[in-house]
Amino acid sequence: MKLHVTDILRIAGARKPIPKSEEETKWYLARGKMIHRATELFDTAEHGLDWGSVDERIRPYVEAYIKFRKEVKGKLVACECRLESQTMGFVGTIDRVFRDLGGVPGVCIVDLKTNDWDTGTMWQLAAYSYLYVKHNRLRKPPFIRALALKGDGTYRLGAEWDNTKLLFHEFVLLKAVAQVLLANGLAKQEERG
Repeated sequence: MKLHVTDILRIAGARKPIPKSEEETKWYLARGKMIHRATELFDTAEHGLDWGSVDERIRPYVEAYIKFRKEVKGKLVACECRLESQTMGFVGTIDRVFRDLGGVPGVCIVDLKTNDWDTGTMWQLAAYSYLYVKHNRLRKPPFIRALALKGDGTYRLGAEWDNTKLLFHEFVLLKAVAQVLLANGLAKQEERG
């Protein structure tokens, strides 16, 4: 089984842990999945998002995403795009790919966050950039940006990063750490649904 990008970062200790009880952690993970699904439906559903199906607790996050889409122009190229690298042995799901986001020419990978981002986010995006470049046989890597959706209905879009090569090399080192921890029984890979 190939490791998922986010699992690699978690196992290697490169993600800021959610400092909550087990029950709260489960809620935050479920909330993230619901927000991703609702924003995906906003972007891809033929008749738009059915607001009646949106849990009131995530409504402000979805509104923040819609506000972002209206204010920061760009053509949506891909949404919730799962890619894998046979040679590198990992998979990832890219949240969004835009062309000419915010008037900046070129391709941009955007990762949605329901909190703020951390250093692990940049490694995550660098891995996604690698997957996207290899899958599409691109010569130039895309820009990468994180998008924090807030519970008050606002959003914060991170700065553009276009030099992902060093970040990706660091990600490969983190992948090696995760593999050593797994091989020695010091960590476990979680099942994905």
